[in-house]
Amino acid sequence: MNYKVKRIYLICLTCLLSIGAFAQTTNNIDTLINQGIKLHDAGNYTEAINKYEAALKINNNSTLANYEMAFSYYQLKDYEKTFAYCNKVFAYPEANEIIDAYILSGNALDITGKAEKAVETYKTAIKTVKPTYLLYFNLAVTYFGMEQYDNAETEIINALRLNSEHAASHLVLAKTMIQKGNRVKAVLALYNFLLLGASGERGTEAYKKLDELLKQGVTKSSEKTINITLGNSKDEFLTAEFMLSMIQATNTSEANKLKTDAQLFAENTKLIFSTLAELKKERKGFWWNFYVDFYDQLVKSNNVEAFAYYISLAKDDASVREWIKRNEESLKAMEQWYEKTERRF
Repeated sequence: MNYKVKRIYLICLTCLLSIGAFAQTTNNIDTLINQGIKLHDAGNYTEAINKYEAALKINNNSTLANYEMAFSYYQLKDYEKTFAYCNKVFAYPEANEIIDAYILSGNALDITGKAEKAVETYKTAIKTVKPTYLLYFNLAVTYFGMEQYDNAETEIINALRLNSEHAASHLVLAKTMIQKGNRVKAVLALYNFLLLGASGERGTEAYKKLDELLKQGVTKSSEKTINITLGNSKDEFLTAEFMLSMIQATNTSEANKLKTDAQLFAENTKLIFSTLAELKKERKGFWWNFYVDFYDQLVKSNNVEAFAYYISLAKDDASVREWIKRNEESLKAMEQWYEKTERRF
């Protein structure tokens, strides 16, 4: 072997050894982080932190290890260390964990009573990285907690523009509208939340609130006298609010006495959606295009009855469960329709 060839061989061998060592180091870090994540998910946060510390001794700049460290300290309610490790991630704007770190930091600020700084954190993230629906959602939640309901509405709508299937965004929007006294808008958002998250305690509470809003302002003072009281809403849905109350008032009529609550709910839902579509005419804007148009399409697709019974699963009602058993094909048709339907903004 001549000198030149031997030198190239040695250089190549050195490079291969270096690459091998780098790969081994990366594998070690990944193994430690994965072990830490498993411990974190099991609730063993302190042990998880030990694994992340070991990973950071190998590479102190690992954004994943720093983020996971921040997350475990967050669970331990050690918010100062949460901020410290999130800040290490912020030094790398292109990191995969950058958005999660901003959200975690914002949440920690909100929890510690620093809502205004949390808002600044979310806004910084929205300006410096590609915004996600979760950034807007968490910003809206912070504004809601600050009782800045107009800002909360704006940001939650931004979240829904990016992800119309985020159930929690519909729920927060409904709660925001309730605080603003916008009954119809709250109803529109609650219907959509129940479509996406009808199960569990949140679904049960949301259904109760929807039922309460639908019946709001309708009282019976005698056998033949029904009183309707409108709220203070003066927005574009004032006529629709009156319509809601009128529909509820008809439930006490002789023709409806033998119908179950589930039947009335399904019929009322169809009538509400159809009437809103008629009121829309040339009206435009988020509420009309995003919600009213969607529910109008639902009615025209002949899937509104299945929709009404499906979201009524949130209510403990034997007649609803029985209808669901008998109409599996209707539910499947509704699901197929939903998958093909695009939301307009």
